[in-house]
Amino acid sequence: VNKHRDTYFKVLRLLNDSIDVNNELDSAFEKIKNYKDSKNHWYDYIYSKHLISGSKEITSSIIEKFKKKFPNEDNDIIKTLENRVEIGSTSFQYFSLLSALADDYFKKEDYIKSSEFYEKAIDFNPNNYLIYENLAISYDLSNRLEKAIQTYDIVINDFNPVDGRVEFYKGLLLIRIGQKNNGCEYLKKSSKKNYIGNTTGI
Repeated sequence: VNKHRDTYFKVLRLLNDSIDVNNELDSAFEKIKNYKDSKNHWYDYIYSKHLISGSKEITSSIIEKFKKKFPNEDNDIIKTLENRVEIGSTSFQYFSLLSALADDYFKKEDYIKSSEFYEKAIDFNPNNYLIYENLAISYDLSNRLEKAIQTYDIVINDFNPVDGRVEFYKGLLLIRIGQKNNGCEYLKKSSKKNYIGNTTGI
């Protein structure tokens, strides 16, 4: 991290009520955006521009330019950035805190508590499928199976993720409750998406 650049952008964010701050930010970024290893400059600029301008349209257009400049950037990072712009920085901060608390309880195998915090996190960010997925697994592991199935279905029907994780866990649940054929179909779908590999024989 470039400490001088980082400090400069932080000062501009703190002065975001100044008329000239937007111009200062744009001017500073123009000077450094094409530096070698400039990716972090872009992230700082996007974050600062969003806080200062408050405009989804402006920030989204910068993100599109970033994606063209760095086509191999991790897609999950891009989605997180776009999500932050979509729901706003304040909501994203609450969401991040609540989901982190939920993850902590999940790791401690306190699935009742983890589900409570995942539910609260969804209130601030209803467009993040991973939180619904983790919520469904929390319901599943705390034996609230009807809620688990309903939430797995939200992930599958509303978000249709490509990694196969949700189909895998729903398949296991269905097999546990005696719906073997239906459960195996979901495991096959998971396998086709390479979550458990194609050599399982399912």
